[in-house]
Amino acid sequence: MTSQPACRTCQRCAFCLLADDAWNSLERHAPLRTVRPAVVLFRQGEQPAGVHLICGGRLKQWCLDEQGRWFLWRYIEVGEVLGAITLMRGKPYPTTVETAETCLIRYLGKELFFRILQDHREIERQLLLQTGARLYDTVELLRGFALSRSALGRLALLLYRLWAERQGSWASGEPVRIDLSREELAERIGVESVETVSRLLGKLAEAGLIARERGVTIILEPERLKLVE
Repeated sequence: MTSQPACRTCQRCAFCLLADDAWNSLERHAPLRTVRPAVVLFRQGEQPAGVHLICGGRLKQWCLDEQGRWFLWRYIEVGEVLGAITLMRGKPYPTTVETAETCLIRYLGKELFFRILQDHREIERQLLLQTGARLYDTVELLRGFALSRSALGRLALLLYRLWAERQGSWASGEPVRIDLSREELAERIGVESVETVSRLLGKLAEAGLIARERGVTIILEPERLKLVE
């Protein structure tokens, strides 16, 4: 089922800040479209021709290394503007992005995007803030993976980061529950086998850091997860 668009109410999207007349023009030139799951928006190495506004749904961002292995970099949520910095720099896309579920997306071609930036300078500031937040998350992720010498350490770090992202939506004192599948966890930490993920989750459960319940991971000791190497 397609989620409802966040347009005009999303606090994360720079374009939701446009005045009504500018927004109406945007809707005429970049209508909302529904995109089914597993559709690739752009591929690593392609030259950008515009930007994508994510108004509903969730997407996956992949990286391909020199040995031909795919790594799930992150999930992309509602409110993000994809490809803006790449387009402004005139560089190829450094990653591949595909829909993880049915999404609602607006596409702005290069000319329209730069015309809006020229007429509405406040959008540049919002894009800069969004890019800065992603850069901070990327540095944290790279630092964690560089310091984690094992798949167990990478999994523990991922679970800690997911806990940190979601704890605000849970009642105080209630353990955070992570509903990612073993397949998704394997993609996020760069291992090929779901059996390996099961074994690693078992080790963390034996140490009392997490609990498993019907495929859901319950975070019990988040601060100790950070220390797993």
